[in-house]
Amino acid sequence: MTSVQDLINFGIPRGAFWSVDPKATASDQVLIYQGLTTGYNKRILKLFVDYFGKEKVENSIILYEKNMSPRFYSKIIKALNEIN
Repeated sequence: MTSVQDLINFGIPRGAFWSVDPKATASDQVLIYQGLTTGYNKRILKLFVDYFGKEKVENSIILYEKNMSPRFYSKIIKALNEIN
């Protein structure tokens, strides 16, 4: 469980969680999914990888694949694979 404020303090833009109370705490998978689908770009993806680790981010994306368009899912997996 991680708080939104911890992620904001780490450097993930507040816009990635614009609809969530910064004091909220949720499972890492939910926060990764929420943050990437609301505020995706490669920089934000890299910040999530730096914070949670590549494996956890990838597992979260796979877990929520059914909630993403196939195009977005492919785009985010491709970008994730480009990160060392």
